Amino acid sequence: MDDPWAVFRLPGRNYALRTLTDRLDLVEQVASLVREVEADVQVLRVARWWDAEAYASADEATETGLGDEALGRVRAAYRAEQAAELDGAFAPAEAFVAVALTPARRARGEVAAELLEDPRSGLDRWRSRLSRLSLGSARDLDEVERDHELAEDMFDRVAGAVRGARPATLAEVEWLVRRASTRGLGEPVVDGLHHPRAVLARRGGRARLEPCSADLLAWAGHVTHHRDGVLVAGELGESWQTTLVAESLPVDDVAPSVALEVMWRPGDRLPFAVDVTLSTRYVSPARAQQQVRAEMAKADEAADEEHLAARGVSDVTHDRTQVARDAESYLATGEPLFAGVLQVTVAAGSREELRRRVRDAKAAWAAHGVRLRVPVGQQLHGWFGALPGQRPWVRGFTRRMSAEQIGAFAPTATRRLGGRSGWVWGRTMSAAPAVVRWSPQDGSRLDKAAGVLMVGDSGAGKTTAGAKLAMESALDEAIVFDSTGKHDDHHWQSDPAFADRMDLVTLRASDGLRGLLDPWRNAPPELRSDAATDFLTSLMPRVVPVGWETELQQAVSAVRDHEDRPTNSHVLAALRARGGKAAVALAEHLETHATNGLAQLGFAPFDGSVRALGDRQITCVVTEHLPVPARGVARSEYEPLERQGAALTKLIALLGMGVMSRFPDRPKLMCFDEARLLLDDPAGRRMIDSAQRLGRSKLVVPVVATQYAADVGLERESVGGLFGSVWAFRAVDETDARGQCALLGIEPDPQTLRLQTSLQRGQATVRDHRGQVETIQVELPGSLRRRVETNPFRRARPEPTHAA
Repeated sequence: MDDPWAVFRLPGRNYALRTLTDRLDLVEQVASLVREVEADVQVLRVARWWDAEAYASADEATETGLGDEALGRVRAAYRAEQAAELDGAFAPAEAFVAVALTPARRARGEVAAELLEDPRSGLDRWRSRLSRLSLGSARDLDEVERDHELAEDMFDRVAGAVRGARPATLAEVEWLVRRASTRGLGEPVVDGLHHPRAVLARRGGRARLEPCSADLLAWAGHVTHHRDGVLVAGELGESWQTTLVAESLPVDDVAPSVALEVMWRPGDRLPFAVDVTLSTRYVSPARAQQQVRAEMAKADEAADEEHLAARGVSDVTHDRTQVARDAESYLATGEPLFAGVLQVTVAAGSREELRRRVRDAKAAWAAHGVRLRVPVGQQLHGWFGALPGQRPWVRGFTRRMSAEQIGAFAPTATRRLGGRSGWVWGRTMSAAPAVVRWSPQDGSRLDKAAGVLMVGDSGAGKTTAGAKLAMESALDEAIVFDSTGKHDDHHWQSDPAFADRMDLVTLRASDGLRGLLDPWRNAPPELRSDAATDFLTSLMPRVVPVGWETELQQAVSAVRDHEDRPTNSHVLAALRARGGKAAVALAEHLETHATNGLAQLGFAPFDGSVRALGDRQITCVVTEHLPVPARGVARSEYEPLERQGAALTKLIALLGMGVMSRFPDRPKLMCFDEARLLLDDPAGRRMIDSAQRLGRSKLVVPVVATQYAADVGLERESVGGLFGSVWAFRAVDETDARGQCALLGIEPDPQTLRLQTSLQRGQATVRDHRGQVETIQVELPGSLRRRVETNPFRRARPEPTHAA
C-alpha cells in the first residue's frame, strides 16, 4: 500500500442513447487508456449522494452580482422546497482511475534485454528501490520529484486517451478514502484538506519529506470483520458492507454490447447505490505470450491424451485448444493482458437490509451472465481493495482480460444531464435516479446556440416545463418575455413576489393596444422592413390584384429611407402619396385593417404613442384569442383571419426581441408556446436566428414550444444551429417519435421509439447544450405545480406562495 500511485478523474459520459459510433468511441477511449499507461491499473466507479443541504444554501444569482433582497428570500424558500422534496437522492456516479507509478512486473527476457541495452538506467532503478526500502517513511525530495515527473507522464497518456480526464485533487482522494466508512449512510463532510500533509526535514545534509501519520481508522472508526461482510463504525454511524467478486466475466459478444457493460448496466438497474471496482495487474505483451503459450501447450497435451483414449477429444478440450490459439494470435499483435478482480461493494444501514441488497445485486449481475460470490473470510481484503490505489487483494478470483474488454465494461457510462449549476430540473429514469441540474444560460457560457426547443404531444408537459423555466429565470432576476395562449392555466406569475415586477397584456381589438406590435417599433433594424412587408402582405386578399405587391415594396422602401421613426401608418401615407390607382386601392384596403380587429395591433400612430410595454422585469403577452391556422394547412390555403393570426404571431416574436434589447447586460428569457408558425415559415426562422445571435452576445435565451417534431421543418444540423438544447416530451405516434430522434441526434431504434411514445406526463428526453442526451422526469415543486397545472382535475384549490 506504500508505493506511489497517480489518481485521475474520468468524465462521466452519457451512454444509453448515444449512437453506435459514439459508444464505440467511448469504449476505445478507456481501452486506449489502460493500454497506453503500461502499468497496474485500478478503475473505480463510485456512487455519490446528492447534497441537498448545499443546494438549499446556495444562491447563484447573488454570486453573479445580482442581489435583490426580496427575490433573494423567495429564491431561498423555493430552493429549500426543492431540496426537501429530493432529499436522499443521488448524484451521477463518479469514475476514477488509479495508475501505479512503480514499474509493472515484466518477463525476465524483457528485463535482461533492457539491461544489456542500457545497463546504467537499470542500475539506477534498482538503487532507487533499495534506498526507498532503507529510508522507511521519509521521502527524499529528489524521489518525490521523480514521482511527480512520472505522474505528469501518466497524465499525458491518460489525457491523450480519454478526453476531459484530469488529475484528481487531494480533496477528491480524501473523499474516496473517507467514504469507505460511510457507504450506505451518506457522504462524509470533506471541508478541504487536512493540514499538514507532510513536513520538510533535513537529515545528513539532504532535504526529505516526512509524511505526517494519518491513521485510516481515525476516519473509518472501528472495522469489525465478519464472515460475509464488515461492520464499519465511522463518522456517520454504523455501515454494514459486503464485497462481492465476479467468478467469471462475459466474453461472447462484440462491443459495444449491453451484455458486456458490467460496470454500469447492472448497478443502473438497482434502487440503491453500489461501488464497482476493477483492480488489475499489467501483464506485458512478452509475458502474456509466455503465459498463453504455456496454456496452449497444456491444452494440446490434454487433447493428445484424450485422442489416445477410446472416447476421443471432448468438445471442452477442443474448445480450450482453440481459445488458446485465438489468444496467441491476438497477443502476437503486441497487445498486453491484465490480471484483475472485478468486485462490487454493497452497503446498508442494517444487516438485514444488506442481505436483501446483496440478493438483488447478485440477480442484477446474473442477468449479464456474471455470477457474483461472497468471498468468505476475505471481506476485509475486499474492503481495502476498494480504496484508491490498490492492486487485487481478494485471492482466488483473478481473471485475465484484454484492454478492449475493460473498455467494453463501460466504467465511465452514466446518466448525466446538465451540470453542477442551475436549478434542479428533475431526476434521471434509472432505478436509483440521479438529480439533474440545468441552466438555460449554458449556451452562452459554452459558446453554443442559446435557443431551447420543446416538442411533444398535448398534455405531455411542455407548458408546465416552460412555466418552470420562466419562473426560475425570473427568480434569478433575468428579464422574462412570455407569450402564451393558456393564461387560464398558465399563471406562474401569480406569486405575490412578482406582483410589482410584471406587465400583463391580453391581445385584443382595442384602441388602447393599437400599434403595440408595429414591427417598425420592435424589430431589430435589419429585420424591420422585411417584417413590415411580411405583415402587410398577409392582410392582402388571397388573390392579390396586379401591382399591389410592387407598390407595397416601393412604399416600404420610401418609409425606411426617409422616416426617422417609421410606423406602418407611414407606409399607408406613402401609398397614398404615390397616387397611382393600385397604390391608392391598396392603401384603402389596408386602412380598413388598421382601424378594425386584431390587425390594428400592427399599425402604430404617426407620433408613435402606444401602450408602454417591457419596462418591468416580466412581460406576459396572452394570445388566447388569436386566430391561427390548423396544423397541416398550406400557407397558400390560409383563410384571411388565419393569415392575419400567423402574421401577428411573428410580430409578437419581434415584440419580445424589442423588449430584450432594452436590457443589454441582464440575462433574458423569451418564451413562445405553440410556436409552430415561427418554425415552418422562412421569415419566422429568420427571427429565431436573429434572437439566437442575440443569445450569445446579449444573454438572450429563446424558448420555443410546439407539438409535433415535423412542425420544426428542419434537419438536425439546422436545428443545432438554432437550438442548443432540445426537450422531447411524449411523441404523438411512431412517426413523430422518429422526428424527435432526428432533432435529438439519436438513433431511432425500436427501443427508443417505444420510449418516446410511452413517456409519461412530465417525462422528456433532453439534449443539453453540452450534447448530453438523457431521459428525465421533470420535477415541479408543489407550490409551482399548483399554479401551472393544465389538467383541471389535478389542479389544487389552495395556492401557497413564496411572498417575500
